Amino acid sequence: RFKDVVGTALEIDDDNGLLYYQNGGLNSLYAVDMESFEIKHTYKGECHARRIRLDKKRNCIYVLGYLSGTVFPVDLSGGRRPWKIHVGGLPHGMDLHGDILWVNSMAGVLKLDLKTLWGSMGNAGT
Repeated sequence: RFKDVVGTALEIDDDNGLLYYQNGGLNSLYAVDMESFEIKHTYKGECHARRIRLDKKRNCIYVLGYLSGTVFPVDLSGGRRPWKIHVGGLPHGMDLHGDILWVNSMAGVLKLDLKTLWGSMGNAGT
């Protein structure tokens, strides 16, 4: 079903009964129904992404790209990637706290202000 040996990231959306699953060998990021285990939607994520985090406020999921050293949001209504930012080599950790996205990589610990990022990319920072 997932054409994958091992996924590299998971995130649960209890409100909508969805599990987001990043394929470990392909760029596929799946939205999976937690009851039926049916794939509801496939988005373009990133192969070997180390973390994904759901942002319900902005209706997106952030993908931490291990190979690219970037973070980018995937819009859950249309699948577009409105921006991306380089965060340093081999990033491993990411957490969302309010309007701050925390990331750790070979560059250290980074504090990404989402209002600023969304606003500077010409999108609503809400």
